[in-house]
Amino acid sequence: PPPGGRLFVPHVESAAGNARRDLDDVQRQMSGDTPPPSLVFEPRDALTFSVSNEHSAESSLRLVNESLSSVVFKVKTTTPDRYLVKPNHGQIDKGKDVRITILIAQVKKKEILAQRDESCGDKFLVQFASASPSAAADLGHAKSSAAFADAITRHMAQVDRKKVGAKKLVVEYVFPERHVHVGGASGKNTKYQQQQQQQQRGGDENTSSFSG
Repeated sequence: PPPGGRLFVPHVESAAGNARRDLDDVQRQMSGDTPPPSLVFEPRDALTFSVSNEHSAESSLRLVNESLSSVVFKVKTTTPDRYLVKPNHGQIDKGKDVRITILIAQVKKKEILAQRDESCGDKFLVQFASASPSAAADLGHAKSSAAFADAITRHMAQVDRKKVGAKKLVVEYVFPERHVHVGGASGKNTKYQQQQQQQQRGGDENTSSFSG
């Protein structure tokens, strides 16, 4: 036997103990004066679009959930008629991420090319909040994308304002083809233009607006 007659037994934390600790952490995060959940934005401050006649003008935003619970989010913009956003709302499980694709509508892209103004005043706003396990389960019962978006809106309305995060991102345009004649394109629709027309006819989910 070891000196003193005491037997050292190493402490092994059980799976149940880990689960209880995680649950306690989530409950602490969802109560009291806990700040909004931790969401990482990539890019952090600006969405850059390369705008030309030949290619689609798109950007992407990656959201990483570093919180201890699921996070729901929705995307707004100051000019909702200019952008197609997929997805513009959603739920991110703990430790997971989502990539949002933002596309400039073809008609609006022509307007941007005509103006050639890099000092764009457009902005995007991402609002987000934690969702408890029960709230996340309720959101999962939505039977359509529209119902899911409505459920997220209702959930955020019930959450304390101090626990709803908000991140603004500015928009920047880059024009790689400085000498392209904007009005000289052929009358034939490109594959990209056909895709844009189908998306607009098919009713891409509209992104809500906000005043920057």
